[in-house]
Amino acid sequence: MIIWRGWGILGVLPLMAFGLGVALWTEAFGFSGGPWLVSGPLAALAGAGVYLLGRELNVRGVPAKAHQMLAARRAERQHLVASGQFRLSPQHPAPRSLQEAQSQADELHQHEQAYLSQNLRNRHTFFFIPVQYVGLITAGIGVVMALFGVVENW
Repeated sequence: MIIWRGWGILGVLPLMAFGLGVALWTEAFGFSGGPWLVSGPLAALAGAGVYLLGRELNVRGVPAKAHQMLAARRAERQHLVASGQFRLSPQHPAPRSLQEAQSQADELHQHEQAYLSQNLRNRHTFFFIPVQYVGLITAGIGVVMALFGVVENW
């Protein structure tokens, strides 16, 4: 997916614009299949690309982003455990041993990572619709356009 990350939405928008341009050109010059046969598959292809981008941003990349965001916090917590200054909160009693402090720190880290992973999902949206669903909608519209072109040409 490294190649895809460099592509991004800026690679998909020209594909959509190209499909629209081809559709307008074929309509202007009277292509027998009409613009639907050309722009439909291109819109479906662009929708598939947007779906993959949304999947990468909103689902697959979330654990790595959460881990990256919590790395400094984990290092700080490990330093507190090693120096014997770690406490969950002022209301909790101090850990009695280094192993107990390490166990509490690890449990706290896992809780924070689960919370952050849940809150980072589906953050990339298009008018409150997660990007991967916008891709599915665009691909569906492209398929309908292509079917309309086939029926029109039949």
